[in-house]
Amino acid sequence: MSRDEASLRTVFDELKDHGSVLLIVDQPNTVGALPIAVARTCDCAVAYLPGLAMRNAADLYPGQAKTDPRDAFIIAKTAPIVRAW
Repeated sequence: MSRDEASLRTVFDELKDHGSVLLIVDQPNTVGALPIAVARTCDCAVAYLPGLAMRNAADLYPGQAKTDPRDAFIIAKTAPIVRAW
């Protein structure tokens, strides 16, 4: 997925056609800054998964490599049970 404002806006708008949208990030001040800003302008909810919760959750899954797909999987699996926001 492209990480530009127009692409993010398109994704959020398409998702909103199916219900409410919640964007969850683990790095709000770096790679998460643009998605957060765009999500807010699209009236999507935004949440933060703290680093410690992310690290502890990552330890529960196999593999040690830090990759975007692995992180996305861990965030998706962990966020519903961690109420840090």
